[in-house]
This record gives sequence, structure tokens and C-alpha cells, in this order.
Amino acid sequence: MTSTTAPIAPAATAQFRHVPKYARGFIRDELNHAVSGQHFHLISFPGGWQDELFVGFQKEHAGRPSSGLDRNTAIALRTRRRDAFTRPAMRNLDYVLGEHALVQLFSAFDRRVAEAQLDWMLTVARHEDGVSDDRLTLRLLPRDNKLVYIPSDFCQVQFDSWWRRDYVYVEDATGGRRVRGRRGRQRAQDHWTAVRDASLDPKQTIDRLLQWRNNPDLLLNG
Repeated sequence: MTSTTAPIAPAATAQFRHVPKYARGFIRDELNHAVSGQHFHLISFPGGWQDELFVGFQKEHAGRPSSGLDRNTAIALRTRRRDAFTRPAMRNLDYVLGEHALVQLFSAFDRRVAEAQLDWMLTVARHEDGVSDDRLTLRLLPRDNKLVYIPSDFCQVQFDSWWRRDYVYVEDATGGRRVRGRRGRQRAQDHWTAVRDASLDPKQTIDRLLQWRNNPDLLLNG
């Protein structure tokens, strides 16, 4: 890995306006360091919520941005306030990231995320012909210094917040919807129990991530 700094697309700076000012430099520096020498452009795009920031990586092919997700690993990283409800947009991603850069990103977050005092979520998906065939969602909770892994196929459950479970967001192959009421709360509670029990020390992040990407069932089966 060289010391060359990955260029930042002009559109990236504008989308940092919804991120706390003290965190902007942290996000930009860490992401650029992680992908330096990898010929990636750091870009960001609005996710539909004011306090939401999506960050993607656009790989160059012969000096021109690539398009499509054919058999590549796509990631979306977003920061969010603790009281904000956000949703993934993996099906809208057009950006790819190599596995080496992904490992570098995790290393950076393990070292620095506590300083930023933010909730982080990283969603990893493997795509074939533009269609997601498996997903693995990870949450990093700075206050507990824990990484929480949520396995998923075409459906994943997320929470409006970690302490209010009256809203549940369910995303499937056809799109997404919010679910309220007893059924939604029970699904959230059941899923939360599995997620809580699967929390790991950050030092185990990389090895477990690479294992679970190939076989997400390992998460709940040991």
C-alpha cells in the first residue's frame, strides 16, 4: 500500500454538511488513508434523511469510474445520531470496494471510532449481476466498545434506537417498510437478543467478518 492519498470527488464535500463538524475530518482522513493507493474515489450521497451520510467508494477503470456491482463487494457506511432513524440503500449502490481496503477500514474504525463518539453502521453485501444474494450488517457501538453483528438474507431487522423498539424496519427484496405494534416489537426483541449475545470484542472483527461473509450461519451457531 502506497502513501498516495486517494482523490476525493467534488460532490463528497457538500454532503458532509449533516455530519458534526468535528467528525468530518475524521471520516475523510480515515477513509482516504484506508483506500490510499487503491485507486478509489471517496464519494458520498444523500440517503434521504437530514442527519444521514452515506459513503461509497467508486473504483476507477482506465481513469473512468466503474458502473454496476457484478460479482463485487459493495459497502455503505453511514453515520447517524442516536435518535435518528435511518435505512440502508444497498440496492442503490453503484460503488465497489476491494477486500483489502475493507480490512483497512475496519482497522481504522477500531482505533478511532471512540474518539468520534458516533454510532457507525457498515453493511456488507455480495452482489451478482446487480442483485444482492447475501448481506451482513455490522454496528459499532463506541459507548460499549463492542461490535454487534446482524446476519441477514433478503430481510433484516433494525431498530429506531437501541432502547426504543416500538419501530422496526424490515427490508426485503422488494423494498422496505416500517412495522409497528406487538408483532414488530416481538420481532425486534427476538432479534435484539440474538444480536446482543453475538457481540464481540473489536479485536476479533476482521477474522470473524471474513468468516461470516462466507457463512453467516456461523454467527448464531458458534
